[in-house]
Amino acid sequence: MSSIQTCEGRRADCAGFTLVELLVVISIIAILLGLLFPALGIARRAARSTSSQAMMRDVTTAIESFRVQENRTPGYFSQKKLGAMENQTSGLTTMENALLELAVEPVPFSEWEADNNPADDNTWLEIGPSMEMEDRVRVDTAAFGSPERSVAYLQLDAKRLFPVIGQETTHEVLSLAGDPTSLTKGVPDVVDAFGQPIMMWSRDLGGPGRIDEVQDFCRFEYENTVAPFYWTANSGYLMSENLGDQQINQAKESLLGFEVFDESETRLLTNLMGVTGSPAYPEDRGSGAGPDDPWYPSRPRGDVVLISAGADRVYFKKGSNSGDPASLYVGYAPAGQTAIAESRAVPQANDSSFDDLIQSSGG
Repeated sequence: MSSIQTCEGRRADCAGFTLVELLVVISIIAILLGLLFPALGIARRAARSTSSQAMMRDVTTAIESFRVQENRTPGYFSQKKLGAMENQTSGLTTMENALLELAVEPVPFSEWEADNNPADDNTWLEIGPSMEMEDRVRVDTAAFGSPERSVAYLQLDAKRLFPVIGQETTHEVLSLAGDPTSLTKGVPDVVDAFGQPIMMWSRDLGGPGRIDEVQDFCRFEYENTVAPFYWTANSGYLMSENLGDQQINQAKESLLGFEVFDESETRLLTNLMGVTGSPAYPEDRGSGAGPDDPWYPSRPRGDVVLISAGADRVYFKKGSNSGDPASLYVGYAPAGQTAIAESRAVPQANDSSFDDLIQSSGG
């Protein structure tokens, strides 16, 4: 009783927080959270970038191991097959083609048997860059990267090696309900920590024609004329309007995407040249190399170029001001020089304007 009387006698001291004090505390907490969350977001993006770079190194290591043993770049079908117009319908990408030798054992047409016939209730799939039977193989999608394989150059867990939803390809079997998010079977991709497939460009090393004998560093498709790289070899990603779990419209938002394509193909191929060309080997060809830009790569970054789309999940995202012609280009220029397009300075592939991660191998 005495303690109660004491508290009543000191009512002001026993009272709780006032409304003003509560508001001050809440404001301080809000300010601290406002400072903390962006820092956490930056740290999370940095961790995902580090993880993606490590994964790309795993891929390049597997590629180099294959090259040492086989004396060529991995890829079951030739780059000419992937770069042909037929593959725009099939949508087999360069990375998926490489995985046919790095991570699984495909069964060629001549060896097809009843027990590997694709069906809705099994894991076998029939794929290829065209509908010609000699351009088709069957693969067990459950066997990709399996340690039980006699030779598996690349082994990744199911969190990083799986089919990506939304790819423009005939190699995916969707649910009968037609839900694009309910992929039941498809060609696995190497998926980065941001949820997008790692894009691979593989140099066409097959004759006729060496890189110093061709007029085009990149071509939209292969049609009797050799080039180091063909855009169609990755059309499965670049024509997609809802790629990955975030359903990113690569066709519209990417500087390599199909909607960047114009009637002359100049802009799209200039961007691909800026991505795959090595800044260490420039050649001055005059104004014909690109829009107002005399520089032209005489060598690629490597025989293989890998790209992670980064935190924005777009392969070389368009500039914020799409009305500015310079925001529609990935520039190419020798190291230390400024890339120019439409009489304006434009960012190069390794500039901070893009968050894409690039690694190369060979060459």
